[in-house]
Amino acid sequence: MWTPLALTLLTAVQGAATPQRNVLLVVADDLGTDKLAAYEPLSTPPPTPTIDALAAQGVRFTNAWSCPLCSPTRASLMTGRLPSDHGVGAALPLGPGLPLAEVTIPEALARALPPAATPYATGAFGKWHLSEQGDGGQHAPNLQGFEHFAGSLPGAFVAPQDYEHWIRVENGQPGLSTAYATSVNVDDALEFIGAQDGPWFCYLAFNAPHTPFHAPPAELHSQSLPPVEPASQPVPFYDAMVEALDKELGRLLAGLPPAVAANTTVILIGDNGSTGAVVLPPYEPSKAKGTLYQGGVRVPLIVSGAGIVAPGRAHPGLVQASDLFATVLELCGADLAGIAAELPPLDTVSLVPYLQAPLLPSLRSIVRTELRITGTDFGPMPAQAPSGGLLAGQTGGLIAGAQLMLGSAARNQTFKLIRPESGPEQLYNLLLDPREQLDLLKLPSLSPQARLAYRQLSAALDQLED
Repeated sequence: MWTPLALTLLTAVQGAATPQRNVLLVVADDLGTDKLAAYEPLSTPPPTPTIDALAAQGVRFTNAWSCPLCSPTRASLMTGRLPSDHGVGAALPLGPGLPLAEVTIPEALARALPPAATPYATGAFGKWHLSEQGDGGQHAPNLQGFEHFAGSLPGAFVAPQDYEHWIRVENGQPGLSTAYATSVNVDDALEFIGAQDGPWFCYLAFNAPHTPFHAPPAELHSQSLPPVEPASQPVPFYDAMVEALDKELGRLLAGLPPAVAANTTVILIGDNGSTGAVVLPPYEPSKAKGTLYQGGVRVPLIVSGAGIVAPGRAHPGLVQASDLFATVLELCGADLAGIAAELPPLDTVSLVPYLQAPLLPSLRSIVRTELRITGTDFGPMPAQAPSGGLLAGQTGGLIAGAQLMLGSAARNQTFKLIRPESGPEQLYNLLLDPREQLDLLKLPSLSPQARLAYRQLSAALDQLED
């Protein structure tokens, strides 16, 4: 079973008690590794000096996996569990929201702090996208343990809403915002942080750079935008949105008092890969957001700030989004192993040891991901299908420009197995073939190494279906 392994690793790598860090967990929406200079992409990325600086001052994880769509990733990092366990298999409304019974980071933090520790203030800002009316509705972020929430509940701004006309919910109370959403997210986070005189956990989930594509305020970007409808030529508008996110994140970090900044660890992750509409050669739009290919699930993950030994390095350890659950708790000084018996089965391994030991080998031998559509009336779907037509209408454009590839995937340091819900399995050697061009299962035979990896990865995926 995975849970004892995860908890054994967690306990084994915890050394001396960690000081009570402030933790800023930032989620960028639809931002893949192909769009960040820190990941040395083969296509041209927009300028992101703030994120570049975080990488230069921290640890850049090169083998981090998310889920192919946003809601499952968010549920996984919030609960330390995979979609097969927490039940959020796809982006809402393609499936159910996060049940209120699930234990989230702020709820676990409240339980797991030592008695002498200072309680944490907890705030969530920006995009939620984890609940429907039956899962707490407008009060869901607060019911899931956050003392303060301000942001948007759905997965995207759908007409008549946009980035400058949107419904902002604050602690269950909705109102119309006419200010730029990316800037409002930062304003809200700064106000929360500025009000604290003790340790805090701040979850900042930007809407950007998710659709609708648009021109951000001119002072937030340097792009030369063409005089066209953004959806018809999305790349420069997307790049401007990424640049605006980066600039506003820089404003947030610059707004931290020096003593606060010195005790704050910043975690930045993408919730899935870039949407296919903005993917540039040699990357393939058909292997981007919504798919189980690397372009859909390999995401940027940077940890920076307090507690980093030998900053400015990359680490190849295998990481999945659910590992942020244990990571945040350890950074805050919580004892996750001490409350394990009170929690449902977990699949989370703290990244803190990587921050402190540059040469530490991967704590995981295998990572997994999945995309499932359950409990809906959309009917059967092919294993990989474009998001247009009826599906796009039902979801309000939440996955516009993405392919949908239902199923699961697992990888070790070398090989990756994709198991679609329909269609044949696919096996790739990611060291030799990082863009997944040659399916080894189509060859006459497998090498002994590939055959062993196939058996191990297949067994790991079987566990998701038990």
